[in-house]
Amino acid sequence: QGDTALHVAARAGRTRFLEQSLPHKPNLALQNRQGETVLHVAAYSPDFTNVAIFSKNPSVDVPLVSIINNEGKTLRDIVMQT
Repeated sequence: QGDTALHVAARAGRTRFLEQSLPHKPNLALQNRQGETVLHVAAYSPDFTNVAIFSKNPSVDVPLVSIINNEGKTLRDIVMQT
């Protein structure tokens, strides 16, 4: 799937791993083969805990949340449909 460790952690609900990774300033714009960033993957979680973790991080900015996946969806699109 071309997932990074952060993609896998977000999909698995590994909140603590994500929190501990952010101070190391990972590249949150990396996309997997589906064109999804870790934010897209986190948005599929029903409780949005992982999205909240990223929203508190200053490295998450407007261009990052505007990235479109291969289905033509942004982070906002996924959050609104979940």
